[in-house]
Formats: sequence, structure tokens, C-alpha cells
Amino acid sequence: MNIRAVLGVTANMLFCSLIHAASLTLDFGTNPTLPSAQGLTYVSQTGTPESSVFSVSNGLLHMDSLGQQANATYQLPFGFDSRFDASLQIVAKVFPGTTTAGFDFELDDSLHIPSSSQMGFYITSDHFDAGNSSSPSFRKLAPFNVSDGNFHVFLETYTASTGIASLFVDSTFVMTFNGEPSPSGVNYFGFGDFNFVNAGKADIASIRYVNAVPEPTTVVLLAGGLLALVAVSRFRTER
Repeated sequence: MNIRAVLGVTANMLFCSLIHAASLTLDFGTNPTLPSAQGLTYVSQTGTPESSVFSVSNGLLHMDSLGQQANATYQLPFGFDSRFDASLQIVAKVFPGTTTAGFDFELDDSLHIPSSSQMGFYITSDHFDAGNSSSPSFRKLAPFNVSDGNFHVFLETYTASTGIASLFVDSTFVMTFNGEPSPSGVNYFGFGDFNFVNAGKADIASIRYVNAVPEPTTVVLLAGGLLALVAVSRFRTER
């Protein structure tokens, strides 16, 4: 491979390491506004008004779609690239009556790895549901009652090199799961009520999400290598 080709590959790696970074912090104690006022897009395929499902008070985002068939969600377009690691932490209280996909967190990417791209999970009153329906982890019963009236810390870590995600609750390991196919062309991070029939109720204190933030040393090394290659290329041209 000649120097110009190497330059192109290195530049592309550096460019990708910079542009495929997504991060989101929603802390309703410090910023008591709806996620739509903090850069996320409110989406409801049933036309349900945002105010019918979501509100903010006392440092919490309240979600209540019980009995509404709302399909009410917040989405960060192009917010998940499955070629890079991701971490999602939610501090929330789940109420009884929350059913399938009623309190759902979606990490979907069919732009890069169509065969295994949906890495989210949802929480019901009595179990977690995540990953491929053929995997043993599907519909894993929680080791405790998450709708006990208390706030819990839900943490998902996704490792791109293996395509496997792990779920923890209050620092207790719950399950691992792999992805399942997403609808063609979908690429986003989102949360809320993704169902048309079932519904959910929860109070959310904070959400912290990071996908593909490159380590500074990686960027520095790539940039340094690129500059060195440019210098060598220019030296050869001048000769």
C-alpha cells in the first residue's frame, strides 16, 4: 500500500473516531425541563401529546402512559453506532402495571450491522426483556422486585467487539444478551413507551448515555501518525 493510500485510511480512522461519538446526560434535578427542551425529539406514532405522558417536577421526569396506548418516546437520531462500545445508566422508579415495552430503552442501529443491531432492553413490573428471543436471557426474571417503590440504578454496558451487552441493577449483575435485527434504516437511541397496546409508568431521576467516545490517547496517536505520513509524503514529493 502506498503512502497516499495509508494517508486515506488513517484520515478515515481519525474522522470516524471523532464523528461517531454520542453522549447524553439528563439530570432532572439540575435541569427540570422536558427532554424535548434538552435536544431530544419527542415521537408518538399515535399522535399522543407529549404533555399527556410526560411531565417534570420535584427533580424527576414523570412518565405515565397507563391506559393511553400512547407510543410516546424520546429519540436521539443517529445516537447509536453498534461498531463502538456504549454505556447507558438510568436512575428510575418503576410502578406496578408497567408491561411489555412500556418502559423501554432502545439502542438501534441497522445502518452498520443489520444482522444484530438492537441492543436495548425494557423493564416491566416483574422482569427484564432484552436481546434475541431465542437466547436464554430473553424475559429474564429479576432477582428482586424492581417495582418495590424504590429508585434503582439500571446499567447496560455494550461491547462492540463481541456484540454482547450486560445489564446490572444496583451494581448486581442480572444478564447478558445479544442483539436482534432492527427495522431497515433505523439508527437512534431512545426511551419511553414504545408499545401501542401496553403501557408504563416510571419516575426518572437521571439518564447518562455514552457511545463511542474515543480515548484521547487514541486520537492523539492517530493524529500524530497522520501528520508523520503527511511529512513523509511531502518529503518524497519535494525530492
